[in-house]
Amino acid sequence: MFDVDLGLLLLGRWSRWQLFHVISISTIIMFFASWHIMSIVFLAQMPDFYHCTVPDGIDATLAIPPSKVDPSMLASCEHYVNFTASSNETEYGCPLGMTYSEGVYSIVQQFDTVCDRAVIASTAQTMFVVGMIAGAIAMAFLADRFGRKKITLISVLIVSGLALINAWVTNLPAFMFFRFLIGFCQVL
Repeated sequence: MFDVDLGLLLLGRWSRWQLFHVISISTIIMFFASWHIMSIVFLAQMPDFYHCTVPDGIDATLAIPPSKVDPSMLASCEHYVNFTASSNETEYGCPLGMTYSEGVYSIVQQFDTVCDRAVIASTAQTMFVVGMIAGAIAMAFLADRFGRKKITLISVLIVSGLALINAWVTNLPAFMFFRFLIGFCQVL
């Protein structure tokens, strides 16, 4: 049977060297982990304005009603029936897609996550957190079996690779899947 007091005596007292390792390792890992957690702020940034795309040859101000919040802006998610103001009836949704303001590019523009699909941006963060929960359970078992140091280093390398892959993903299901995997591998 191993005597804990004897083991601590052999290891020595807490010194600056151990403090340096604890702070440097935990700071480096938590620094990069926080970037993934907070990245949704930049990944899902909303553009300044957006509205329905109108057919060629039709003026957007005549095809889209003014916003109810700010009448000087166009409504975001509705258009006049048949894209003409003569009917004065509006329809929700944009059958021809969306037109976004310049300057901001995020998953909002890439995957059209506005109007009735606005919940998708928060779902991406939810997938990340669900991955963290599942990963916490799985990584705890792996760390107990193979050692915390090995699993931590492997998971940091995997997260780095997955983050690079996620930056080049072009469809929404793959984006959500990689957000889940990044969360899964990032828990230690």
